[in-house]
Amino acid sequence: MNAAETVKILTDKFRPYVGMLFFAPKNQITPTTIRFSGTATFADTGSAKLIITNDHVYTRFTELKRNEPELGMFVTGSSPNMVLELSEKHLIDRGGRFA
Repeated sequence: MNAAETVKILTDKFRPYVGMLFFAPKNQITPTTIRFSGTATFADTGSAKLIITNDHVYTRFTELKRNEPELGMFVTGSSPNMVLELSEKHLIDRGGRFA
């Protein structure tokens, strides 16, 4: 198995559970406008579907958004070409500190 085949197998296995999270201006998402990137995990509890990331990611988002109000937080979805905007109103917990 070559490297490309390995990457495809791993991508297909992990895509339903992990996405790339990034910040970019809401009206101009391009590789050069991305301000920050990280990862997010998709969890299905049975009663809710959640997107989980570390608190330092959200903290950085709020810091950058102060200077760039048009900044949005996005995550790649479980489908190859899916990108979702994450709304701050959906934040439910920050490490025991409820939003």
